[in-house]
Amino acid sequence: MTTLTISRFASTPVVEAQPSRLFATAHAALTFAYNHTDQVYDKPMMARMAEAPSQAASSGKGLGGTDGAGQAAIVIGALKAMPRLYRAILVARFAPRVDRCKCCQGTVDRHDWLAAVREISDAAACDALSAHPTPRVLRDAIVARYFGKDVKLSDAAERAGVSAATATNHNGKIKLWLYGTRTTKQKGGERGAGQKGVEALAMEYAADLLSAKGLCD
Repeated sequence: MTTLTISRFASTPVVEAQPSRLFATAHAALTFAYNHTDQVYDKPMMARMAEAPSQAASSGKGLGGTDGAGQAAIVIGALKAMPRLYRAILVARFAPRVDRCKCCQGTVDRHDWLAAVREISDAAACDALSAHPTPRVLRDAIVARYFGKDVKLSDAAERAGVSAATATNHNGKIKLWLYGTRTTKQKGGERGAGQKGVEALAMEYAADLLSAKGLCD
């Protein structure tokens, strides 16, 4: 005869502790990965202890030296599945733009940043300007300006040999393509949902990849 024993106590569900993500957001992960220096030594202990929690979250929770370099490599590696254009947009947005010239000690644009700008410029020629013939020097200047470089459209127009009106027109189209719109005009004069630009699409793609790898929320 089999005896069945019924417990008087309700079973307590077992909740497994979820490991905290290293970065709070994809933006924090990308900022850390593209700006981390491959220094060998960590910051002094007192300096790390003095950092605010918000700073630690945005800089890889205090990771430095080889640990930080390894974590940065993991973040960058997770983005390999992205289209070339999207990866170029991330470099242009998050990577350091300038470096110190070894010859004159002046400030110069970094080669990897310039390469990303030119990659975006090539895509803009077809996607934003509908393959309309336009000088590369103008497109590159417009894209560089969008991503933070101090560029005057009038100077770019003069170098490209086009009118200021043409430069302004191309600047508007490329910026619209990159940034998108907050609203769209519909029939009857109503305003509808905005259209995402390629930068927003690149960020969403990166966030999905990093979240899937457990690197950010």
